[in-house]
Amino acid sequence: MRENFVKSFVNSIINKKNIVLIVVIAVIVSGIFSYISIPKQHFPEVVLPVASVSVVYPGASAEDMEELVTKKLEEVVRQTKGFDTCTSTTMNSVSAVMVSLSMDISQKEVDESFDDLRNRLEELKETLPSGVTSVSIDTDIMDTAGMIVAVTGSDVSGDELAQRTDDLKNQLELLDGVRKVDVYGQRNSQVKVHVHSAQLNNLDISLSEIANIIGAQNSIIPIGDIDIDDSVMTVNSNGKFESLDEIRNIVIGQSAAGTITRLSDIADIQIQNPEDSAHYTYNKEDANLIALYFDSGINVVNFGDSIRQCIGQYCNYIPSNIQVHEVYFQPDVVSDAVNSFIWNLLESIILVLIVVMLGMNFRNGLVVSVAIPLSILINFVVMKLMGTEIQFVSLAALIIVLGMLVDNAIVISDAIQTNLDIGMERKSAVIEGTKKMIMPVFISMLTTVSAFASLLALSGAYRQLAFTLPVVIITCLVASFFVSIAVTPLFSYLFLKPSKVKKENSGKLVTMYDYIFKKAFRNKKRTILIALVFMVVCGSTLSMIDMQVIPKAYKDVVTINVKGNDENDIEKTAALIHEIEKILDKQPETKYYMSGIGIGIPRYDYSIMPKATGKNVGDIFVRVDLSKGGRFHETNEMVDFLQNEIDSNISGGNVLVDELGIIAFTSKPLEMKIYSDDLDDLNQSAEKVASLMRQLEGAKYIDAGQELATYNYYVNMDTNKLNSFSLTKAEVQNELSIALMGRNVSIYRNEGKEYELVLDSDIESQNALKNFRIKSSVNQNKYALQQFTDVQLNPEISTITRIDGRRGRAIGCYYRSNYSDITLQTKLEKMLENTEFPDGVTLEKSGMKHDFMDVLTSIAEVAVLSIAVIFMILLFKFNSIKIPFFIFTSVPFGILSGVAGLFITGERLTFFALLGAVSLLGCVLANAVVLIEFINEERALGATVDEACLEAGRKRFRPILMSTMTTVLGLIPLGFGGNELFVPMARLMIIGLLVAMIINLILVPIIYDMFEKQT
Repeated sequence: MRENFVKSFVNSIINKKNIVLIVVIAVIVSGIFSYISIPKQHFPEVVLPVASVSVVYPGASAEDMEELVTKKLEEVVRQTKGFDTCTSTTMNSVSAVMVSLSMDISQKEVDESFDDLRNRLEELKETLPSGVTSVSIDTDIMDTAGMIVAVTGSDVSGDELAQRTDDLKNQLELLDGVRKVDVYGQRNSQVKVHVHSAQLNNLDISLSEIANIIGAQNSIIPIGDIDIDDSVMTVNSNGKFESLDEIRNIVIGQSAAGTITRLSDIADIQIQNPEDSAHYTYNKEDANLIALYFDSGINVVNFGDSIRQCIGQYCNYIPSNIQVHEVYFQPDVVSDAVNSFIWNLLESIILVLIVVMLGMNFRNGLVVSVAIPLSILINFVVMKLMGTEIQFVSLAALIIVLGMLVDNAIVISDAIQTNLDIGMERKSAVIEGTKKMIMPVFISMLTTVSAFASLLALSGAYRQLAFTLPVVIITCLVASFFVSIAVTPLFSYLFLKPSKVKKENSGKLVTMYDYIFKKAFRNKKRTILIALVFMVVCGSTLSMIDMQVIPKAYKDVVTINVKGNDENDIEKTAALIHEIEKILDKQPETKYYMSGIGIGIPRYDYSIMPKATGKNVGDIFVRVDLSKGGRFHETNEMVDFLQNEIDSNISGGNVLVDELGIIAFTSKPLEMKIYSDDLDDLNQSAEKVASLMRQLEGAKYIDAGQELATYNYYVNMDTNKLNSFSLTKAEVQNELSIALMGRNVSIYRNEGKEYELVLDSDIESQNALKNFRIKSSVNQNKYALQQFTDVQLNPEISTITRIDGRRGRAIGCYYRSNYSDITLQTKLEKMLENTEFPDGVTLEKSGMKHDFMDVLTSIAEVAVLSIAVIFMILLFKFNSIKIPFFIFTSVPFGILSGVAGLFITGERLTFFALLGAVSLLGCVLANAVVLIEFINEERALGATVDEACLEAGRKRFRPILMSTMTTVLGLIPLGFGGNELFVPMARLMIIGLLVAMIINLILVPIIYDMFEKQT
């Protein structure tokens, strides 16, 4: 029945060739259209389901915040559906919790979980202290900007620069394809009312009363309407400040003698930039940043032109001293990356076609080669329908599968050509050849697809990263199968002719193979022993090879993270960054740099985690051109150089020089987590771990995250004295808050601009603080702070970190480029085995090694699943337990020799290299299946086991060689000149395929012969 169906199907293909050709043309046109319109990205977006929850409780110490807020917050967060982990940072007045959900849940489940968390946070507010002023959740912290521009201006005020930035923002928001536009780093001027505390002490008025007077003098209250001659007239009044002089002339008091005291008598009032504010600089020039976020699903490359046109039009009408600088422009990054990969793909196609043309006659080569473009174009159509983007992984998948696309067509074409050569009529030759080979081709395709389909079982971030690899490969393999049974027979019918000269297997390669194979066949046991020794030697490299989960991206960007020693002085942080900028200026490779002082640069790459803010935080984006200077070939070389320069010449903080990666990790490359309820034990243990990290050659930027008690002024109020002076704690704290922190008391509007009106004082010493006088709201008298308080320096914990609801800390570091994070982590763990820690301290392994072990486990599970599925297919096909084991013989040899090849060429065993090892399952088994099937056919025709095995090797040598070489040569551009992410994968597969080919041609027939003779 199956044979009749195939015969009828192929007959219909030939009889209705015009329809088939129209379908082929339609596939070509739709494939090209799909490629043009499919969204293009650099790397797949790996979405981390992360949210940040923060609570503000003014005046509370870090320890009070932990007990009253953080623990309650963590309890609510950990009940979230899909919860994975959480970390919290508790400071004076602020608690922040970062919550991560499992990456195995769907986006819909993520949204539902975060919505539920919002609702439960609303319920939590009722149980928090009444002084809590804010409870918020941010689920967009992992948003990634597609463009960042810096707006700078020489001799321009902060207000004008902010206005110009807002103008550009408004223009960009009008573009179709823009999801949102955010502005960062604006330093809007404010009206500062800076009160002299010594003069205020002599007046019968408090800061809170001054705040109320200022607010009352700048008030607009609806007055109402009056009826006049049957008409309703609205009554308005002027209540807003018209000038700074109005503020200066506010009357705040009058003596018994009638002397008026104005605000300007005790305060300096002027418009100024806010002090100690976080800001950005572009090449040392003050800048505002605009971050533009794209809609999902748009073609980023094409959209870039619209953005540049908008910015160009904006620049045409702004003053020449205002400039707009591109800091990061994703369309260019994606365009360059995709174009580079397309060249790799074209090189691979050319190499594969050369192999096909050399291995077959010209007509057969053309017929077979059609399978490559048709399969790829069908894949583009499917990608368009599925909403899959074109990026590095999907393009790498095309290169990997390229050589396999012609395998089925070669088998079908070869069978048809054989029939033509023995004199069979053309149509019959096509039908019979296709009918004979369709089942072997189908089984071969099914085993290969099963190997790659198992990769869909990966989980978490690695599934998101690698998902398009199996999808594209499977799509192409299935497409090539249908092309081989529909298009290849038709083109064979149209173009193939009987060969004028029969092919003889007399080539040098065949002769050499025949000699080696016969010799090995005569010495079966020795051959098997040699093979086993070879496998053991290759396997030994597993213990020596460096491992790495995901390599760096090797982009033209260097990142510099700065953490100053003084967490309360932004000026020191600015000075530290300025020193780093001096070093950057000396490097010929530096094109430009953007610095964040007290603030991180908005997230612009999938590999970057959101940056913290703080007065000791700095973040520098450096664009480099390695072609200038001639010193460095790769970005990591410049990273190591800059790290050494900064470490040798700069002090006052911890500085990390790094490069961009592929995906974001929540842990440091080398990391250990420690837990303890005792702060001293926690600090002592953290320092021990950090000290061991410092001993590791190749480690850098060791972060122990010490929770030290810092000395702060503590105002200890005497309740009895407060009562005797008719003072309340609330009014004392309120006055001190205004005096020391400042308070926004109103808004000043002038010429279309708004300025915050900030009231504070000049208290900057302990003596001034002690003498500051507080007014009682009961008896209207003022009393010096030292009369009812004890002002002293007390040690106080300013920051408390917790992990998953426990006091804990992550001690971590980074590593230099010529070292392996996994190797260094292994050394660290061995050192920790001989280190004693206080009782009650718990250590937990973390870092990239922990992730790598999870990856190994996941891929091992995937490999077992793949082997099980393929084994069942082979069992069904051959109806034998032994034969599937014969077919699997080449798999361990291919994988272990591939690992050895990585070790010899100096490459690391990475996540994608491991995927390449799993991929070998499908690649090498197809040849073994065809070889075993040929042996069985020869035996069915009456040949002995020896004769069948020897004949199979001779007759299947050329097809197996061609099948292997098309795949190997297709991988060469990727393995030697491709993106670093896929170089280990390609090299492992190249070496593994070549070794597996030898095993299939020599060892598999020998093992078959030995075991089948016994039955």
